[in-house]
Amino acid sequence: MKKIEPTLSNTEEIKIELNDIGTIRENKNRSLYWIIGLSIIAVLMWYNKSLLISLVEEMSLKHELSNLTVEEKKQKLIACYQKNDSVCVIRIGYILEGQIDDNPKILFLLGSAIATKNSCQEAIPYFEKSLNAGGYGFDLSGKYSMCLSDTGKHEEAIKWGYISLKSVPTLRDVANKVVSSLSAKERFGEAISVIDNLNMAANPRKPPSLFLERRAILEQKLGKSDAPSNRMRTAAGIDSHFRIPINIGGSNYESFMVDTGATALVFSKKLLNTNNVGYKFIGRSETTLANKTKISGSKIIIDVLKLGPIKIYNIEAFVCDLDCEQLAGQSLLSKLSIKIETVSGIRFLEISR
Repeated sequence: MKKIEPTLSNTEEIKIELNDIGTIRENKNRSLYWIIGLSIIAVLMWYNKSLLISLVEEMSLKHELSNLTVEEKKQKLIACYQKNDSVCVIRIGYILEGQIDDNPKILFLLGSAIATKNSCQEAIPYFEKSLNAGGYGFDLSGKYSMCLSDTGKHEEAIKWGYISLKSVPTLRDVANKVVSSLSAKERFGEAISVIDNLNMAANPRKPPSLFLERRAILEQKLGKSDAPSNRMRTAAGIDSHFRIPINIGGSNYESFMVDTGATALVFSKKLLNTNNVGYKFIGRSETTLANKTKISGSKIIIDVLKLGPIKIYNIEAFVCDLDCEQLAGQSLLSKLSIKIETVSGIRFLEISR
């Protein structure tokens, strides 16, 4: 008997081929999904590697701290701070939360670490707790001032910045933030005085070199400002003298030292010649400086100058033939209202018209 082999119709063959193709495509899609999924997992693992390491380190630190007393934990925090390990300081600080409110040093270190790694907004309460617990020093007042400036609390930033600079007048970062806060309050003349005092403290025998570009920008703003109060303030410098920015012509504000013993405004012939100064010549003269040195020069009447934002007219000046220290004497000061006051141990000169 002849064996009959089963056969498929053309239609059935096509269906089988289509099913095969569908299966192949489905397998390919599954493979693609696996590849995409594994790629996403790999990327996430790569990005979260630091998080994984951080979690392991935190668990290790917690285990280590579990066997330590509170005092030992505080010492560990200090050691972390000395190694510039802000993350370690913050972790221990948070573990010690509620047990360090009477320790100004630990509160300051924790605030400093938080300001470095997280935000000033979060750090400020720790600086304030440190102050309330009796904390003091240029580093606490300085960092507190910088955070206050960064968070827009400019009046308080200026106050604490001056306190820090009184202790260490060469703190550039603190001075920079004080200048920023003064600028935000449009007290450009006072901001220039802060820069001038910083330069005097950093290099008393050399020409100014710090924040020169920023000073030039402040000069431009001061030149364009119309201060309705006609008022300006400056703090005493490292040598206890007050310095004020004066524009005798042109666009530059020069730093003049306030000298109540000088009879006139004093500056050099070089400064006169390099500025567009309107003046009347009175005659030749001599004057004696505070160190008893006699110098020759000319007496003039300046038509108008600007002391900070304040315009003053018809000021007698003595122009030295040679280089001499720039002094704001009585011919200028007598046209102004002068007030000296001490705030938080800092001497301020307030000038108004």
